[in-house]
Amino acid sequence: MACWRVGKSLKCITCVDAGIMTGSSAKRLRQILTLLLGLAIIAGLIHYLIGEQAFFKSLASLDISLLVIAVLIYSASWLVRAIRLVFLIYKMDASMGFFTAFRFHIAQFAMNVILPLKAGDFAAALALRGKYGLSRGAATIIQIRVLDLVGLSIFAIMSLLFMDLSALIFIPLLLVLCLLVGGMAAIMVFNRSPVLNRIFQKLGGSILTRITDRPDDALKNFTTNYELLLRPQAMVPGILLSLAIWFFEAMTFYFIALSLGFTFAIPMAIAAVVIGNLAKAVPATPASIGIYESAVAGVLIFLGVTDSSATTAAILDHLVKNIFLLALGLPNLPMLSSRMLSREKTKKPPEEKGMP
Repeated sequence: MACWRVGKSLKCITCVDAGIMTGSSAKRLRQILTLLLGLAIIAGLIHYLIGEQAFFKSLASLDISLLVIAVLIYSASWLVRAIRLVFLIYKMDASMGFFTAFRFHIAQFAMNVILPLKAGDFAAALALRGKYGLSRGAATIIQIRVLDLVGLSIFAIMSLLFMDLSALIFIPLLLVLCLLVGGMAAIMVFNRSPVLNRIFQKLGGSILTRITDRPDDALKNFTTNYELLLRPQAMVPGILLSLAIWFFEAMTFYFIALSLGFTFAIPMAIAAVVIGNLAKAVPATPASIGIYESAVAGVLIFLGVTDSSATTAAILDHLVKNIFLLALGLPNLPMLSSRMLSREKTKKPPEEKGMP
């Protein structure tokens, strides 16, 4: 039965709503090549910064009890992610059960692990379309990413307060500060800037014309729903939940490092996780394999951690998190089908004007 479920889940990769996971041989070849690129980067990090023998020796001496604590902390971050998804859906006059949100959300991220270009985000928006409407689906997924960025940025700035500025950590975090200021400014002028609105409508219209035959109605509905998520009563709790998520993410990394016998300050772990996840915003490889490890290790080495300690901790951190996502996400990939999601018993949202 379990094997059948996993098999059905894997089959869903090729049959989600609009068939976005299917593609030509050239696309599949590109996916394979990007995966090999990521693995080659990790192999290079191990060879040049650690040494194969030292790397496997570190893994062999793992403190399993501390690793289990790290996994439990990471599990807590996903419980909070599910709560945040339920909250965002609720703020758009609809509802989603907690267990449904957990399964759906982790399936989304598992698909991002398997495929490049954040395909899981696109699949999630399409799946939400069937039950909640296209505009609510798009608004939800976009707001999740906005809240993630704001939460990361706030944590980056907070880590500065507990760090020796002589380490020049302000140089890489300056970009984070600019992203925070720019992102919040964009949110504040979302409905007040004609230029921003025109750019948004042009970009949104070009995307929606490929998904629906009524792009103008869809864009109008999206704007209406996204405004609900930008209100203080939605933004403030959303940011607080995001801060909790990234705190758990940073503490997961911290305990994984401890399980390897490495110790460094918690603010350094926060800074590393912040920069690593910002690097993942560039989906060059599936799950940003190689990119995340390079960014995290680079920050720690920049802060004075030894090459071998920083690189080993970064590789194991990403490995544990990806295994967690695949173990729980693959069996739930059918949740990314609008047909499966529509079977869940939840409050029916109001009809969107002008939409079928």
